[in-house]
Amino acid sequence: MASKRTMTLAGALGVAALVITTGVPNASAGLEEDTAPTDARHYLQFTSAIDSFVPVEGGPAGPIADQFYLASHTTSGNFNGTTAASCVVTSVVNGGVRLCEVDFMSTRGIITARGITDLANTSVKLVVTGGLGTWHGATGYGTLTPFEGGSSVELYLR
Repeated sequence: MASKRTMTLAGALGVAALVITTGVPNASAGLEEDTAPTDARHYLQFTSAIDSFVPVEGGPAGPIADQFYLASHTTSGNFNGTTAASCVVTSVVNGGVRLCEVDFMSTRGIITARGITDLANTSVKLVVTGGLGTWHGATGYGTLTPFEGGSSVELYLR
C-alpha cells in the first residue's frame, strides 16, 4: 500500500539559493547561446546569501527532510531583492528528486521559477514560469549554482 504521507508545497516560499532542475530536459532548447538576451532587463546575474533554512519532516525521521523552506537576500549582481522557495521530496529512487518553487522578489516585481533537483542539491537549470511588474509574463531559463551559505544565479528572460 502506498504511504499515507502527503507532501505539499504549502507556503510555497522558501529556497532561493539551493535547488531546482537536474535531470529535466534543457529549458533553453531552441535558444542558441549567442541569441540569449544580455541587456539588464533580460539578463540577470546575482549572488545571494541564505537568511533562513527550515527542514520539515512529514513522517518518520530519515537522512533527508521531506521538504524545506528557504529565504535569502541578494548580496551582489544586477538584481536587488530577496528569494523565497520551497522544495518537497517526490522520489528517493536513483538519486532522488525534489520539486521546487522559487520566487525572486524586488521592488520592480517578481520572477517565478520552478524545477527539480536531486537530493544532493547539485547545480540546476531553472525554468522561468512567469512574473509581475517589470517581469510581467516572463518566460525563460537560468542556472542556479548552490554553495555553502548561498547561491549564484543567472536568468535569461524573454
